[in-house]
This record gives sequence, C-alpha cells and structure tokens, in this order.
Amino acid sequence: MPEDLVHTETVTINNDAPYTLTLEFQGPASRTVTVPACGGCHVYSFIGPIFCPSGRPEESASLPPGTYHVTARVDDPSVIAFAGDWTLEADTAYSYRFYIVTRFG
Repeated sequence: MPEDLVHTETVTINNDAPYTLTLEFQGPASRTVTVPACGGCHVYSFIGPIFCPSGRPEESASLPPGTYHVTARVDDPSVIAFAGDWTLEADTAYSYRFYIVTRFG
C-alpha cells in the first residue's frame, strides 16, 4: 500500500436501545458517530439480550488503526455513560452492539 494512503478500519455500531446513541472516538483520529434510537427496543432487566436481533439501527465509521478512548452516551441523562479504550488492528472489521440493562440499588 502506498505510504500516502491512510489505512482505515470499519467500526459498525448497532443500537439496541430506545434512545439515540452517540459515540465519541479520541485517538489517531477523532470521530463522533450518532445512531438513531431503536423504536422497537426496550431497556433490559438484569441481563442483556440472549441473542442479537437483526434490523437494529446502525452506523459505521472508518478509523485508522490504533488505540482510541471511546465514550458512549444516550439522550437520557439518567443512563450512565460507557467509557473505555478500544484498540483497532489493521485489516480487521469491528461490530459492536449497545443495549441498556437496569441496575438496582
């Protein structure tokens, strides 16, 4: 691959929650990905889905390989945001599904 071309990895985000989902990637590149709310989805109690249903809203982003600090939040302030570090390796496609589980106590 010529050095003047930037190699990117595809990250696909699936939203299995009834809220709009926003992910912010900070690392070798910065991106914000917004995935629409899932109209037929709900908040899970105790555990997440047993299987991953198809047809959920999704968006994709192309990012260069490297380590990213990722923050995910929904448009409901009572839901705690997710934050963590993801490492994207070359020649790999990634798919992530986000859902919400209620927590008691």
